[in-house]
Amino acid sequence: MDIVRFSLNALPPREEGLGLALGFFDGVHLGHQALFRACALESRGPSAVLFLDSCPFKGEEKECLTPLEEKCRLAASMRLDKAYILETDSRFFSLSPKEFIDSVLAPLGTELVVVGEDYRFGKGASGTIEDLRAHFKTIVAPTVLQDAEKISTTRIKELLKEGNVEQAASMLGRPYEIAGKVIHGKELGRTIGFPTANLAPSARYVLPKEGIYAGLTYVRGIPHLSIVNVGKNPTFGGLDEPLVESHMLDFDGDCYDATVYIAFLRRGRDERKFASKEELADQLAKDSAWARSLEL
Repeated sequence: MDIVRFSLNALPPREEGLGLALGFFDGVHLGHQALFRACALESRGPSAVLFLDSCPFKGEEKECLTPLEEKCRLAASMRLDKAYILETDSRFFSLSPKEFIDSVLAPLGTELVVVGEDYRFGKGASGTIEDLRAHFKTIVAPTVLQDAEKISTTRIKELLKEGNVEQAASMLGRPYEIAGKVIHGKELGRTIGFPTANLAPSARYVLPKEGIYAGLTYVRGIPHLSIVNVGKNPTFGGLDEPLVESHMLDFDGDCYDATVYIAFLRRGRDERKFASKEELADQLAKDSAWARSLEL
């Protein structure tokens, strides 16, 4: 898949018959995936998705499920030909719906747009699907339901904050993952026989509810069964902000400064303060045995 970055002042070459999927697509969940597939199938020319290079909420950074790089990777798996990445600024966020159509969509060569039922665009989210239909062939992808519940980015975020990583995965179509670089910590886990890889996340991810999870930690592309802690380490004095750290059950190599991916598979228990390091070590041994016993 080609990735094309552009700005309002420097548009890419026109593509005749372009099919374009429009939306914010945080999570690239099953509903988004259905929209991408429709775009790939129905486009007369190249099929593509339009991403913004920043959050569309007045430039304010918000917690995300999938940073831009991950969105592009997932879109490529949906057989789209291109990902357009529009560099945003104050001028972009002030565009009216007509200006967005005239200065972005039409110059790209857009013939077909594929959107969700609740898609809005332009300043104040005042642009509607009918505005798109006046200019382009428009496909409105139906809402995807799971157990009579709408699959949405908002619902997935709620599930993660509840610790329900299994239901979140069922809506995403894959386990929830976060990525980041392994950094040096206080190495307190090593002193009790449970060394951990401390993660510096590569984006402001939504973190699952604090607690212990069974997961997979991908180091240099290889998955390792892990117990993953999201929390503030109360046994060792506590932290101001939650930390994500992974103890890989069958890994004894060095992964400092490596970028790793952590996939959350099952929630085990809440984080709690233990009376001693020995009591914590006993519980971590039980957590490890629990993770090994799961059919993942």
